Amino acid sequence: MHRKKTLPLLAQATALVLLGFSCYPEDPRLPSVLSLLAQLEDAQRSDTGIETRTVEIRGEERPAIWAHAPATIRFPSMTVGHNAGLRFAVGVRQAGAPDSADGVDFAVKIATAEETKEIWRRTVDPIHRAQDRGWLDVELDLTSFASQRIDLILATETRGSPAADFSAWGLPVVEAATEADYLGEESIPRLR
Repeated sequence: MHRKKTLPLLAQATALVLLGFSCYPEDPRLPSVLSLLAQLEDAQRSDTGIETRTVEIRGEERPAIWAHAPATIRFPSMTVGHNAGLRFAVGVRQAGAPDSADGVDFAVKIATAEETKEIWRRTVDPIHRAQDRGWLDVELDLTSFASQRIDLILATETRGSPAADFSAWGLPVVEAATEADYLGEESIPRLR
C-alpha cells in the first residue's frame, strides 16, 4: 500500500499560525483565516461525540472534526467579506464489515435571518466507489453571502445504517482574500 507523506500534526498547526491563523494579519496580502476547529467548542452540536482529533484516512492524517453520522454542527454567527470562501476536506474512515457500510452524505448549509440554504452536498462511499477512498478536498465560494450575518452548518447524514459511518471534516476554515474583506471587528468570532 502506498502511504502519502503528510506533515506531522505539530508542523501543520505551526503552518496555520504562520500563514494567518488570526483574523487580522500584519500583512494585508496574507489570507485571513478563521479555523472552524478552533470554533468547535462554541458551536451547537447534535452529539457529544463530535470532537477535534487527528484522523487518518487511507494513510493520510489531518486535523479534523470527527462527526460520526448522523451529526450536525452549527457554528457561531459571523459576517463574511466579499471574497470569502470555505475550504475543507471530507472523508469516511473504512472500518467494520463492508456490507454494513453504505456511505455518508456530507452537507454544508448557511442560515441567514431569512432562510437556511444548502450550498453543497456530497455522498462519500469508499466501499463502493474507489474515487471516494481518501480525503476529498473542497472549496466553496461564500461571496453570495457577503455583508450578511450567517450561521455555518456542517452536517453528516446516514444513508441507511450508521454502523460504519466514521466521517470527518478535515481542517475546515473560512478564508477571506485580505483583512479588508472582513466588515467589522465586532462581527468576527475571535480565535482563542
